[in-house]
Amino acid sequence: MVMWSSPPATEINGILKGYKVVYHSLADWDEMSPPTEEVTQDEKFMMRNLESFCNYSIEVRAYTTKGDGVSSQLVFCRTQEDVPGPPADVKALVMDSKSVLISWKPPLHPNGRIKRYKVYFQSLDGFGLDKDQYDIPAKQTNYTISHLELHHRYEFWVTASTLVGEGAASRHVVQVPASHVPARMVSFSNHINVALEGDFQLHCIVVGQPSPKRTWTKNGKAITEDSHVKINDEYSLFASSVQTTDSGNYTCSAENMFGKDEITYLVKVQDMVFTTSPPGMTLDSTRATLLSGVAVTELLDGDTIVITFCSLTMSTMDRYSEEVTDRAAKC
Repeated sequence: MVMWSSPPATEINGILKGYKVVYHSLADWDEMSPPTEEVTQDEKFMMRNLESFCNYSIEVRAYTTKGDGVSSQLVFCRTQEDVPGPPADVKALVMDSKSVLISWKPPLHPNGRIKRYKVYFQSLDGFGLDKDQYDIPAKQTNYTISHLELHHRYEFWVTASTLVGEGAASRHVVQVPASHVPARMVSFSNHINVALEGDFQLHCIVVGQPSPKRTWTKNGKAITEDSHVKINDEYSLFASSVQTTDSGNYTCSAENMFGKDEITYLVKVQDMVFTTSPPGMTLDSTRATLLSGVAVTELLDGDTIVITFCSLTMSTMDRYSEEVTDRAAKC
């Protein structure tokens, strides 16, 4: 619920027609959503159908028949947590004749801070008919299940949990332990956004017997290590103090006598310049004056998401960053 005070009657400069509430989510610096504008005649407005655990900027302006007045001070808020969406993807990879490694991507919509994952599996061929499960720490995104039966089919799936509860399951995948283990990627292809002069690390985790041979390429050409691009013993690629020329497609390939696999990271290096000031507007005698204040209150009302962590004054970039750059709060 957003509430505000009307401009003083002596400063409306015409007939007050109503108010415009403008808000938009700050999901990520490079993918800011277009603002939403709602019109009301009341001095309050209920924002509905918001994303969970998502940062929003909110401003209000009065308007007359001649046009809009100056916007209120920006308010930055974040909605409360909810259960997460399903893990974005999952793999089941043969490790050996008795083991399968499960790997997954975090949910596209975590809707909060992920506290743990659960890996479920069950036999499809009469061994251990009741499903089993394992609790996995939030920072871990793969797990090896051992003591399986050779040539028997097993079904696997993963869920994520926040403080609110357990979310929906990932897609189910089936795998069969085998003696021949082809080269397969544990890591996933992904898009990576990094700030100019920042750093990034790309993983190339594989399974396979015999041990696969791995190679890194950028835009189809072999990568040569230099002062700011290194490949460690685990074949993770690390780049420091990156420039726009470091943008591109980074591909890690793995191959052994039983198979070949690869993943590609699309890396985008960009400047990140932000401003916290509302657009400049000139107040003249034909427009309504600046609203005297805006506040956001908590309200539990059906499917309305409660807004918390609001700040009414944001005078520096540091204070702005505290509200809206928590990567765990991405919507």
